[in-house]
Amino acid sequence: MFNFIFSIFVFAGLLLALGTMSSPPKIAALYPMPYEGVTIEAGDQILAIEGAAFPSEPSRAYFDALPGGLLLDYRVQRGDAQLVVQGPQYSPARIGGVQPRSAGEAAGLMEGDIILRADGQEIASFLELVEIVKAAEGAPVRLNVWRAGEDKEFVIQPELRDVPTADNGFEKRFLIGIFSSTFFEAETERPGVIEAVGLGAEQTYRVVTRSVSGLYHLAFGKISSCNMSGAIGIARASKAQAEEGLAAFIGFLALLSTAVGFLNLLPIPMLDGGHLMFYGYEAVMRKKPSDRVMQVLMSMGIALVLSVMVFALWNDIFC
Repeated sequence: MFNFIFSIFVFAGLLLALGTMSSPPKIAALYPMPYEGVTIEAGDQILAIEGAAFPSEPSRAYFDALPGGLLLDYRVQRGDAQLVVQGPQYSPARIGGVQPRSAGEAAGLMEGDIILRADGQEIASFLELVEIVKAAEGAPVRLNVWRAGEDKEFVIQPELRDVPTADNGFEKRFLIGIFSSTFFEAETERPGVIEAVGLGAEQTYRVVTRSVSGLYHLAFGKISSCNMSGAIGIARASKAQAEEGLAAFIGFLALLSTAVGFLNLLPIPMLDGGHLMFYGYEAVMRKKPSDRVMQVLMSMGIALVLSVMVFALWNDIFC
């Protein structure tokens, strides 16, 4: 239980320390971009995009419905006045992060890179890049990238990965291992303590449900066994999170704590979940399992846990 309590309070503490994006979003600073004609400014609060009011709970459907093009019309609150100004796509073709051990990292892509063209096609939004990579069906993709005033070219080989879906399932997609970004750094607002704890509990619950889904799909061969990592994989992920900053690393510790708490509750002898299983048997049958049965089951549990550890370590080295 302490694993879950720790995670809830760490997630809550991060929210209290860092805050959440204000709603509607208010621009603290614009990221450097090679677009001309941008008139949106730091301090503007976004009220609508292309005439569509900014939703209190943004969804992908809202952003998918926006038109293409490098610049869009934004209705903003600037001081006491409401203005219509020009700004980039809300989620432009800007790299917000690069996944460790991915095709993007191997090619040398970096956070902050702006992708101008993919396979010769001009792109303005991250969604357009996703569609081009998807249409390539695993073929190499040539990217022209703007980085600090310089144009660079990369050829990237997408990798087939198992991607979580909104309904806790998985789908196979070709990916290059980069994350999207907005065109600005947003101002934040700090939630109350009770709200932060509630949000921390929601985040912990999401980790547990995704873990259940991942184990189910692994057990039935619906996703690759390479999705299971061991000590080396955890160390690599820890290093990547530490490089992103202290907050990212602490959040990763909370995620690990939740995962360990969940795994420890699995009904496997030797783990706490196994003990709960024995207690359940005793409650129903009004007697404890025999010493011989306990010895056999505990030996099987130890063998299973060690086998999983060795298998995960094998994945770390050879996947």
